Amino acid sequence: MANDHYEVWLAEKIWELIPAYYRHEDGLGENPGVLRGLVDVMATQGAILRRSQDRLWEDQSIETADDWAVPYIADLVATRLVSALNSRGRRVDVAKTIYYRRRSGTIRVLEELASDICGWESKVVEEFRRLARAHHGLDPAPGALAGRFRGRFSGSPPGGTADLRRAVSAEGTGGPFDEFHYTPDFRRPAGRLGRRGISKLGFHLFRLKSFRIEHVTPGTAVIASGPTIHTFDPSGRDVALFNPAARSERWDDWQSALEWELPTPMRCRILGHAEYAITDEVIAALRSDTGLSAAQAATLFPIRNTVFPDESSLLAVLMALPNAAQFDPVTHPARYRVLLREALRPDTGKYFLAPAYVAVELSGTVPVPRESSVAGSLADPAAPPSAPARSLIIDPVRGRFLHTGPAVRSVTFHYGFAGPIGAAPVFRGLLPAADRTYSFDATGSRVLLNNPADDNGVITVADNATYTTIRNRLSVGTLTVQASDGKRPFLQLGRNWRLRGRVAGDAVLMLDGLWVGSRGDFDVRLERDYEAVTLRSCTFDPGGLDAAGNPLFPVEVVVRGHIETLVIDRCILASLRVGGGGMVERLELRDSIVTGPGGGAPAIQLPRTEVHLERVTVAGELECHRLHASEALLTAHATVVDTQNGCVRFSAYREASRLPHPYESHAFADFHAFFESRRFGDASFFKLGAAAPGAVLNGAENGSEIGAWSSLINPTKAEGLAAKVSEFLPFGLIPAQIAET
Repeated sequence: MANDHYEVWLAEKIWELIPAYYRHEDGLGENPGVLRGLVDVMATQGAILRRSQDRLWEDQSIETADDWAVPYIADLVATRLVSALNSRGRRVDVAKTIYYRRRSGTIRVLEELASDICGWESKVVEEFRRLARAHHGLDPAPGALAGRFRGRFSGSPPGGTADLRRAVSAEGTGGPFDEFHYTPDFRRPAGRLGRRGISKLGFHLFRLKSFRIEHVTPGTAVIASGPTIHTFDPSGRDVALFNPAARSERWDDWQSALEWELPTPMRCRILGHAEYAITDEVIAALRSDTGLSAAQAATLFPIRNTVFPDESSLLAVLMALPNAAQFDPVTHPARYRVLLREALRPDTGKYFLAPAYVAVELSGTVPVPRESSVAGSLADPAAPPSAPARSLIIDPVRGRFLHTGPAVRSVTFHYGFAGPIGAAPVFRGLLPAADRTYSFDATGSRVLLNNPADDNGVITVADNATYTTIRNRLSVGTLTVQASDGKRPFLQLGRNWRLRGRVAGDAVLMLDGLWVGSRGDFDVRLERDYEAVTLRSCTFDPGGLDAAGNPLFPVEVVVRGHIETLVIDRCILASLRVGGGGMVERLELRDSIVTGPGGGAPAIQLPRTEVHLERVTVAGELECHRLHASEALLTAHATVVDTQNGCVRFSAYREASRLPHPYESHAFADFHAFFESRRFGDASFFKLGAAAPGAVLNGAENGSEIGAWSSLINPTKAEGLAAKVSEFLPFGLIPAQIAET
């Protein structure tokens, strides 16, 4: 519904048309307000009718039409609609139907279908190109560089024997950029099985999202000896860096994606992929920027326009030239860095990713230049690799970096996650205007809520910095603490964070878009009385281990007062419990993950509360008075006191749980193998894997998976993609969907 308040205006207009006598009597009757209520209903329906009339012109265009009008426009172009649950896919399908038909049967359309219908990136591979065969004399000779990067052959001859000496080729085995060749597989395609054959097309689907986050305070891994290793993640844990989803959204600019353009975990060899070529422009830059003489530059003429597959090949040739000392990275590091900067080819992974998508920033937001960085493994922080003429080593697999030189101020990177649950740098809707704003960039202070007036109003955190001192608020009236849209600040507790409602008992609190971590065993405590508390798009750190193996403590939400209504929407929590005589009358928990604090403690412990769960995954024990659950995944023992009221529908729960009568729900003895990962920081955190039974993968009311990720409707999207692919697939070909992420 539009946010124009037209129904309010119309209600007042109708009310003013009614004689004053009747308005007066309406307030004095035995049941006052009946006439006013009737006017409000009339105004609401009148507003709907007026908006519908105003939008009749917009409803003729697919871009602006309401959802109800999309099927009618689809009839005009005679397209087969996908499920109504996938409203975005429906609209894009209708908008591009003619576009699809003009290009039907091409790889271009098949790849775009996955993006348009499902919102997933994809790579379509013609499997006949990977079948083993005899080498032909007309086949191109193998190149020296991994062909997956620009579509050239490398190492392995076409259809021939794999070159097992090339680790870069072996790393891509089974994926969309596989260089090896295989014998035919005549089975029906089922994921990665049965996909090799002349008539088969492999649809490699990348379902995880890549989230960009800028100017983040890096974490630090504390080790006993050796240099200080930083982490891109502000909490200090290992979080794999992701490639961005960087393909152009313009239809006319389509091209088949390169590996660094797909939202997948960034490999070290991708970030380090660099080709070099000495051109006249490179020589001119060396002369102008480093004072290279004409005679010294002349020594580079014999290798002009030669492409070097990596830095080691370039350095070996440079050291064999006359006056090689002029380019030595030890004696002339500045000149060598200029050479690397100017000679790096633009169609390489390093040129594309650094520093546009992976940046370590010094003073201000100036990043370390790419020629001063190198990709490498920092698996052993005490013994990092050496990098001559380099000040920065980045390990994208673990999300670590080592910088020698000035202090690092912030980092920019991409991380992967299934969707916007928890604190995330995404658009969260219309946010209330800020009364006060905190920003480390503006104040240089890591203290949050240090103003005496911060007990009331709207407090906005406007950056992605880490705040290490969070002041208690002991007289909360109506308080909102929120992150700006597109920001994900990290609040690191050094003590229990106390949020106490004022004595009147009508306090209202909202925390929105915040990530709350801890340097010790500290909690977020809601004290005294609240009318309503809302936690939206927040992450209360579930704990774990940092990059050095030190413990990260879970942050529990503890209610030590009386809350009438507690709403938790799209959050990640360690646990929720009452303490010190606290009570919650009603809990509404939606689209969230509750991991449990570990050590056998319950994930949700609200023995006197009426709990409503919708699309929730609870990985620890649940205790409550009354339960209404829909699409809930309860992996541990659940105990409900009042089993005569409430319902558990389209859910999955642990055997021997005490629950109200279940409807279309399933009991399991063990959920351990259901999830791809239970570690917070992994991109597939509490996402159901292929080992989960079909009753859980498709057990929701809408046919989606049960649990926190139900709203993604991935099974519905996959079915819609299969239907549209069959419509535009060349005759006789067999599609195979392969979930890469």
